[in-house]
Amino acid sequence: MMPKRKKPSVVSAAPKTKSVSPNRPRRDPQERLLSRFHEPLVLLYTLGQTRGERTSVTPPAREYLAHLPLKDVRRMFLSELAYVCDYDKGGETVTALGVQHTPQRHIFWVASNAGSNSKVIGFLDSLLSKIVHSGAAPNMPQLAAEVTSQCILFAAPRIRKYRSHLKPLLRRCITHLEKQEAGGRFSLDI
Repeated sequence: MMPKRKKPSVVSAAPKTKSVSPNRPRRDPQERLLSRFHEPLVLLYTLGQTRGERTSVTPPAREYLAHLPLKDVRRMFLSELAYVCDYDKGGETVTALGVQHTPQRHIFWVASNAGSNSKVIGFLDSLLSKIVHSGAAPNMPQLAAEVTSQCILFAAPRIRKYRSHLKPLLRRCITHLEKQEAGGRFSLDI
């Protein structure tokens, strides 16, 4: 008696991929392409499980700040402080901040794309000392104005670049509005 033959299976249109051994080179272009895709995907999946939940970047309304946990308020403060420390447009001055609590004091850890920049450290030192002593300040509006002025002066390169990007757009808007209005009462004084 002869053994039964298996019927041929239907061949799918999907490409066949073999298991790839790390010891043999990938000569097939499709295998190389798939491995270039899957290796970072596996890494992201693995790291995603260890990083925890992503924090929200949208700050809540001011009236809800008093109801937030201290951890969230601290995170928002550090995020906003890091933004203020990014004094120039582009990736060179991006700053990340962390705070370490010790029994004696708080230690601020600063990381920047350009390395430890003394300009950022000096600015932060001055700004944080003003904030620490703000509780004893007799004139809070004056202190707020000083801190605002200090932040604007520090971020002058970024503000100038924003202005240079905004200026041509404002001119186009004014030109459009002047065409709409017969009087042409709009002007640009920047």
